[in-house]
Amino acid sequence: MRGTLELGERPAQAVFDGAIGLALATGVPLRLRGPLTDADLALAVAAVKLGGDGEPAREQLSAEGEIELTLPRPRAGVHLLELPHAGAVARALWTLSWPLALLGKPSFACADRTTARALPPSTICGSDGRRVRRASV
Repeated sequence: MRGTLELGERPAQAVFDGAIGLALATGVPLRLRGPLTDADLALAVAAVKLGGDGEPAREQLSAEGEIELTLPRPRAGVHLLELPHAGAVARALWTLSWPLALLGKPSFACADRTTARALPPSTICGSDGRRVRRASV
């Protein structure tokens, strides 16, 4: 049986993000001290949403005290994540992209529906998978 990854109280952002990514990729449970707030909470809930329903986890992670969290195995596909806090989008892209890459399927992609070809990675897609605009890189 795999051990638990213990983060302690108020880990550094890089440690927290790395632990979320590692737990998502390996299935190792996380033990941390709540409540999580702002971008930390948004990132943890986003990781849960990749494999299931994030709302029960939001309540658990917002509570005071010791929390043990086992992230569900992520599903490939389109995921709608709420990341309203400053820096949360960048943290989510950095933290969640490599566990999704381990699934062997693209995690951030869209296709031109008329030709069924994949569009370049710099293309921004709408929620329906259609090309919205080309991103400036």
